[in-house]
Amino acid sequence: MLYFFLRHIEVKHEEDGTTTYTYSPEYLSPDRIEPLEVSFPDVKNAWEVLTAVKFGNFNECPATDVIVEKSKYWYEKYGAEIKEISHDSIKYSIPDSLELQKAYELKDEILQFAPDSISFDESETEFAKNIIKDKYFYLWWD
Repeated sequence: MLYFFLRHIEVKHEEDGTTTYTYSPEYLSPDRIEPLEVSFPDVKNAWEVLTAVKFGNFNECPATDVIVEKSKYWYEKYGAEIKEISHDSIKYSIPDSLELQKAYELKDEILQFAPDSISFDESETEFAKNIIKDKYFYLWWD
């Protein structure tokens, strides 16, 4: 069972006992601004959560299946794993063992995939070094 902190997720408890989770890029209500811990008992890999909540296809964000494919690739190549999903971003954790050269490769891939993920006051070198220092990175779409 995987647990995630999600923002802007509508949780519906169906009459048949199942629970559905629907992502919304809009603020659903003030009580969804804080993280919501959600479990996905049928999800075996973190990237599958993106399909479960239908994350994607807004602003400059690619389609869900494209993000799922990239997330799976990053997990297999770098050990990057989704830890949080919000209305316009995804947070990935990385293992302690990521080397600087791999961080530079990952940085290039991130900026090709989601160019707005780097802050305006951060150089690409700082971005790569911060991935290692912080042990995480975000994808963000405007």
